[in-house]
Amino acid sequence: MTIRWILVAALASVLLVLGGCPAPNGDNSNDNSSDNSNSNDNSSSDTLFDSDRAAINSVTGMLEALGSVLGTFAELENSRLDLASIGQIDVFGQCPRVSLVSNATTAVITFDYTTAGCSGPATAGQTVNGGVQVNATRASGALTITLLNLKVNGHEVSGGFTLTLTRGDDGIELAGAITSQLIIADVGIFEGDLSAFVDANRRLTLDSPELKLTNPDDDEFLVTIAGLVLDPTGNDNFLPEDGDIEFEVGNLDRVVLTVQFDEDSPSSGDVLVRIDDGPPLSHTIP
Repeated sequence: MTIRWILVAALASVLLVLGGCPAPNGDNSNDNSSDNSNSNDNSSSDTLFDSDRAAINSVTGMLEALGSVLGTFAELENSRLDLASIGQIDVFGQCPRVSLVSNATTAVITFDYTTAGCSGPATAGQTVNGGVQVNATRASGALTITLLNLKVNGHEVSGGFTLTLTRGDDGIELAGAITSQLIIADVGIFEGDLSAFVDANRRLTLDSPELKLTNPDDDEFLVTIAGLVLDPTGNDNFLPEDGDIEFEVGNLDRVVLTVQFDEDSPSSGDVLVRIDDGPPLSHTIP
């Protein structure tokens, strides 16, 4: 009997030792070192997380809306509004209805989309209500742009721009800044400097060293814009057909996303995205 209990005790000791050893291949039910990847930790340059794709969609959507607002006064490119030779009084156009009053030093130009609203090729079929007033200093081209109960595609727009107009052979350059904040209801808030080149076809080319965008979820993006081309008349939307945007994302490891648009983007929504200096990755904007 004594020998039997000694054997049982020895066997129990052996089992205890074996039970404390790791299982083959290092598997252990108490090992919680599994990969808990965080969607905001973009440590890989060859994977777009869902959060990255959402950020790209959000920023692009806000820039489309900004383009639609800038398009409401793209008619400044019209030669009848050349500050060097502008008439004292003039009225022309339908959507918008353009009116002006000027003297030797200043001009007041109004783009009226009416209270009921109107749409056309220059608005990419979007309905625009209200109007835009431009107060111009003729010699310097300095412009103060005020939005008059403006609504674009159902979104109320408030704020304004302080810009300088330079006219060339191929179009006009509008360079300056958003006055305080531009707010597009349910779309976003815009702050910072920007320039827009407008050609004879009302195609816009946007640039900005840094534009602050805040979406309705209070996500903030500091966006660099380089040669972003929007052609509402040719594409029937404000999705860019050329150019790049660049901004940072992520909470743990901040990375830079560079989004590249091409001539197919307005119809397909397809863009190429780079994470830092990584390879180009495909993404489709809905």
